[in-house]
Parts: sequence; C-alpha cells; structure tokens
Amino acid sequence: MREDISTRAADATDLPALKALWGSVFDDAPEDIDAYFDAYFAPELCAVANIDAELAAMGFLMPVGALRVPGERELPCAMIYAVATRPDFRGRGAGLAVTRALLETAKGQGFDVVALRPATEELFEFYEKAGLRTSFCGFDFAPERAEAALKASRKVTAGEYMARREALLRDIPHVAFDERALSYAETLFGEGGGFFVDGDDCLAVDASGGGAVFKEYLAADGVMPRGGRFGMSNAEMTDGYMGFAFD
Repeated sequence: MREDISTRAADATDLPALKALWGSVFDDAPEDIDAYFDAYFAPELCAVANIDAELAAMGFLMPVGALRVPGERELPCAMIYAVATRPDFRGRGAGLAVTRALLETAKGQGFDVVALRPATEELFEFYEKAGLRTSFCGFDFAPERAEAALKASRKVTAGEYMARREALLRDIPHVAFDERALSYAETLFGEGGGFFVDGDDCLAVDASGGGAVFKEYLAADGVMPRGGRFGMSNAEMTDGYMGFAFD
C-alpha cells in the first residue's frame, strides 16, 4: 500500500518536535542542538515529512558558503544536514521525501549546489535515490605530521582560518566555508578544540570527546593524497574537496 507522505516547510510550532527528534536520533547534548537552531534555523530551510498527520522525518538546509572551481564562477552552496526519521516511521520513505523536498527548496532559495556528507557508507546509495552523486573525495594525511603541527601551532579566529584555508585550496575545486559556518563548527569542537595555524599550514581540531580529532589538516606543501569517497552533491564533479562535516 502506498504511504500517504506529505512534505512541507517547518514552522515555529514544530520546534519542540524537531529538537526532540534531533536528540533521539543523534544523541547530541541539548546545548549542541540549541547551537544549531540559534545559528541557522529558519523555517523555510527546514523540511518535514508527515505520515498520518504526524511528524515522521525532518531535514535542514545549512548555507555554508560557495563551491569554488578554479577558473569558473562561484556557486552558492548549502548542505543537507541532520536528516532524521522517527524510529517508528523508518523504512516508509519519509527520509527520502524530506531529502527531495530540500533539493527543491534549495532551487527556490538560490543555492546552485547542495552538498552533504553521508554518515555511513550505506547512505551513499540512499541519497543516490534522491539524485545526488559522489562529488567529493577524502584526503589523507599522516596523523603524526598533524600532531606535530598542532604542538607548534597557534589558535586563530574562524575568520583567519577561513582566509588561510582559501589560500591553500585555491587551485582545487572545493567547498569554501564562510565565516558563519566555521564559527558554528567551532562551537562543536569543545574546550581545547578550534582552528589553528602552524606557519602556512592550518588545522581544524575537535576536542569535544576529550582527545584531539583532526577534522581537517591542510599543508602548504600540497601533500594531500586522495582517499575514498567522502561527500555528495548535485554538482557535475567527482574529485572536489569538502573538508569536514559538521558532526
């Protein structure tokens, strides 16, 4: 039997249900959930799916900056973020309906590029059903090199990191995170984490779990071997650089 799934933009009355669903699916702390809603929530950039008049799934468009391709124009970019389905409604198409609704919303809001970082390998196939394709590959680096750079580094603001990051990525297709996106990421990195530079190298470090997790390490010498697939988008490219996910 075909499910009766309807999608719509969120409204202010959905906030308690959205935050509750976020917490139950992603197990984030309330302050981390609030950080997103304080920084980014706009009803027109949130899609919800209803089944039998109940909120079954949600997803968000997060404006993050632009896709920059050397020699071409910049394209406004948003990320599909925090797609979540209530456990009792999974397997019924609500998450896919939300994803497709967000892609349509992006067109209407002027975002030429929609990107996302699937949380698991299996989700690449799921998002392919919505028309997205693998566009961003992973970039590997030696952990010991990043650790040495971190020890010699100094902490910088999101704005300074953004400028340093763009200088290092200028010759490859990449998602150029704006200062707002980087400032939001910094709120997730915990005490001791943040953005750092060592000479011309730059590092994004997540310390929310107690240790140092390198979310990004960009070396001025350009040594960034390509790894496996990392992210998806609606763009016609296969070897772009996204950097990190906001998780």
